[in-house]
Amino acid sequence: MDLPANAMADEDDKTQRPDLPPFMVISTFDVEQAALIVQRMYSPQTDPNTSQNLQRDLFELQRRPEAWGLVVPFVNSSDAQVQFFGAHTAQVKIARDWDQWPILHAQALRGMLLNLTAQAAANGVSRVVMRKLYVADWIKDTLVALIATPAPESAPDFLQIAVEEVRSADLLAAAKARMQASLKLALPFVMQLFTGNLPVRPDVSVSARLAWLKAVEAWMTLQFWSALQDSIIDSEFGDEDSTTKQASIKALDLELVLTLVRKARWPTVEEGFRSWAKDQKEKFQNFRRDLGDTLINTYYVLRDDFFDPILPTIVDLLAPGGTPVGGWEGVEAAIYSIKTIQEAIPVGPNHNLSRVFGPEILGKLPMQGHEQIRRTALDLVGSYATWFHAQETPELLMNAMSYVVAAFSEPLLSLHAARALRDLCENNRKALSNHIDSFSNLYANLPSIPDTEKAKVLQAICSVIQALPLADAIGPVEGVVAPLVVSLGESLNRAPQALEEARTSTVAQLHALSGCAKGLTNNTDPLMEFSTADEDLESVRLMEQARRDPRMMELRNKIIQVLTLAMSIWSADAEVGDAVSDLIKAITSLPSDNTLLSLPPGPVLELVCAAAQRQTTAVWLSLATMLTTQLDSATSNVSHLLGKADRTSNRDTDRAVVEKATAMLVQYTLTFLSAPSAMENNPDVVRAFFTFLTTVSNAFASAIVTLPPPLASALMECAIKGLTLPERYSLVDAAKFLKGDRKPIANPEYSDGAKTLLKQHGPAMSQALLSGIGGASPRSTIPNLVELLAILLAKVPEHRTWMKETLYSPVMDNPRLTREAKDKFLFAATSSVHS
Repeated sequence: MDLPANAMADEDDKTQRPDLPPFMVISTFDVEQAALIVQRMYSPQTDPNTSQNLQRDLFELQRRPEAWGLVVPFVNSSDAQVQFFGAHTAQVKIARDWDQWPILHAQALRGMLLNLTAQAAANGVSRVVMRKLYVADWIKDTLVALIATPAPESAPDFLQIAVEEVRSADLLAAAKARMQASLKLALPFVMQLFTGNLPVRPDVSVSARLAWLKAVEAWMTLQFWSALQDSIIDSEFGDEDSTTKQASIKALDLELVLTLVRKARWPTVEEGFRSWAKDQKEKFQNFRRDLGDTLINTYYVLRDDFFDPILPTIVDLLAPGGTPVGGWEGVEAAIYSIKTIQEAIPVGPNHNLSRVFGPEILGKLPMQGHEQIRRTALDLVGSYATWFHAQETPELLMNAMSYVVAAFSEPLLSLHAARALRDLCENNRKALSNHIDSFSNLYANLPSIPDTEKAKVLQAICSVIQALPLADAIGPVEGVVAPLVVSLGESLNRAPQALEEARTSTVAQLHALSGCAKGLTNNTDPLMEFSTADEDLESVRLMEQARRDPRMMELRNKIIQVLTLAMSIWSADAEVGDAVSDLIKAITSLPSDNTLLSLPPGPVLELVCAAAQRQTTAVWLSLATMLTTQLDSATSNVSHLLGKADRTSNRDTDRAVVEKATAMLVQYTLTFLSAPSAMENNPDVVRAFFTFLTTVSNAFASAIVTLPPPLASALMECAIKGLTLPERYSLVDAAKFLKGDRKPIANPEYSDGAKTLLKQHGPAMSQALLSGIGGASPRSTIPNLVELLAILLAKVPEHRTWMKETLYSPVMDNPRLTREAKDKFLFAATSSVHS
């Protein structure tokens, strides 16, 4: 740009502003020259190379302090391109060069920009230019200035732009916090504007009200509604105005509900959703996903009035019958909004929900085709499953069940139908058990339901069976579960001829059995039951009596047989392993939680050991941990109900099972981890192994201390190596095992064998601990190592000698570990133990 170097400082032709810095004042000649350059750059007659050079010159000009002086004359220009460049310069300078602006003149700049914005709005400057000015301004003061102009309709435009810019701006945390604070500071005034312009009034035009509605929509997205409501509550209303305050809040929230439902509406095919760009689709879907938080806050204000704008809308749309005018998208959005507030609605009678799930609304929704509205309706039913439980009569529940079951005929809806059915049955067992015969048709249609959803359907059916009296439940359990066991056995027998086909069907059958086991599990929270010890004992006695029914005993034996075969064929298969794990978790329990299908943990633990011998995995070790906990009668909910002789007998039996299993699992896992880098490359196995050992040492300590000496020695070596692993969680779990929750496993109080282990491995353990504390281990693991070191110092007198020898040995040579530092550490460690 060919301007003289001193052009910006020409004193001959400029208007003095003592409240602004000197570089803000530019001569009329220079302003005109700069404007001509802008016009040339945007002119279609200018060739691309020249235009590019002019653009570079203008950008260089924007970098100079004097560019501030172009803002006012450019925005006041009659040329639209010059106006835009002036507003753009204001935005760029504030965003990029604010730190260079003299702090003494900050208020003057603020006033100048506010006046400029108001004047531009009054002059009808384009919205593109106004957006640039709005971004540069202060919110509340800008609103005040805009409302005072002859064009007050620019105020809602400014509000919409301000929020959009804050949401999309890539600001540093501090700057973003200041912008958010600026928005919040303006909330009381914004609230006044909203409540003053949203209601239908003669002095507010339709176009103005629509503009304010758009501003309302833009401010919900930032989740400022709760803050907006707080601003009304905290505002200075007199006592006589409390009704006005509540009415303002209610009016705003009712408008918000309608606005959000409208925005949540899926576009129709004609509106071209499929042609939307990927980011547009994601933005819309994210908006729908995040809608709940805002609507829940609104529900807490409106309570039952929340439904006032929604239900009439749904009823009106459904009134003609058949497909609503404009398609199902409007109904779907309204139903979806009701689904999102489920967690906020109390469980109890609710006349609004009775309308939703009655013939007026649910009864008029389509039963064929129209997948989107039906998916949402199914999800709605499932989300309110607990609400049906509190209703006095079952009519609404049975209406919902009929709607859900009908959806299984369409594969695209089977997932949503299965989830809704599972939730309904899980939470309404007793009510539905009175209609158990109606489930026969559903069970008969089970072959037509996709394998991926059968487990949920079976869980639903079995959860209703669970609510029957035990004597009445035995036949249905056999009728549902026995065919699954037969089918699983057939799949396993086909494995030699068709391995992959057999594997796929085996996984499906295992999941189906898991669904049955989960459904039969009592879903009552024991903390909410106020039963006596005699009642608990009677409940356990009745369950054990039912479990001794020959049909149930035979069924459980067959389950163990097919489980054994599945684990023997596919013990190394990850998908089968996960399916087996899921089944074992569902079909084993503490004695107080036994069901008709529950398998005893002892025999299942033996199966897990056999699988681990073929392929040691974290899955088998995790299951062993769970089963050990179940065998620990000290943690059993029912142990206090048993006589002393029974407790002692059970404890001895369980201890023998765990001791045998521990010896096997330690042997198999140590063999697996002895390979080069095996511990570093398999942190999941390492973690599961040490977690199992910690559980065993706390519940059945004898299982550890009675290990054969060579095996116990190898275990200690593995644990000590675990203290040096780079992976944080593996190291921590190794330290937890050695530390123990009750006693450190390497404690001479256990046995003479423990003393031998300490003499053999104590120095190596000391070295691992001190090396880790000295910096070899991740910083976050140091507290675990220090705690283990303190325990050993307190319980094992020899450890002080080992620690001293290690600390001053060459292995601990480190420039940072001076003799003085070692002396201080040793003194502090031993002193803390003495204290």
